[in-house]
Amino acid sequence: IVTLEKLGCAKCPSITSLSSLASLPRESHLKELIINGCNLNPTHEDDWDDAFQAIGNATGSNDFTLSITSDNTMTFLPSSIRHLKAKQGKVKIVLSGTRNLQRLPHDIGQLQNMVRLDVRWCPALTSLPWTIGRLHPTCRVKMSGYPRAYTQTVKETEPQFKVPRQRFITGLINFSIFSSRLVAEVTHELYRPGGAGYHRAKDEFEKRLNNLGA
Repeated sequence: IVTLEKLGCAKCPSITSLSSLASLPRESHLKELIINGCNLNPTHEDDWDDAFQAIGNATGSNDFTLSITSDNTMTFLPSSIRHLKAKQGKVKIVLSGTRNLQRLPHDIGQLQNMVRLDVRWCPALTSLPWTIGRLHPTCRVKMSGYPRAYTQTVKETEPQFKVPRQRFITGLINFSIFSSRLVAEVTHELYRPGGAGYHRAKDEFEKRLNNLGA
């Protein structure tokens, strides 16, 4: 395990925390941790705290990427993510398909070594913590899977909203999610049985069917 650089876990629903990583040796030089299709429970704060401390100490000067994808139960990212600031290398965080993720911790603003925050298809995430403005100015924040994709550095948000910087990002995410939900609701009302769109589509279908029969 001393030479461990990449660690992945896929489709293991029984895994609810990263407690087993608390014993990760400093010499492991871990560069990438991928958790896919598990049922992580962020309320086990002590387990997460020990795990992220070990990861922060183990990665040394290497760049490090944390990817949490297709998780079914995770509702928030634990505040112990702050321990990754102990890393001397660059940090990237990818959250993808974590459909129940509702918020990121304020402590994420302590990660001055983070160069990219990539959030994809996390529809329950409706806002970002104001501390996102404390990240390094060159850190790129990317939001995708919404009606409008968004990529911008923290520094690039300054001309629009200097205090706090995250208002620009938050407003864009809120608008995108609202627009998506509104379109879905309107479509449902129009084309549900009994709706105006339903009858119009039904009449058009029957008309074309009669023409074919003729």
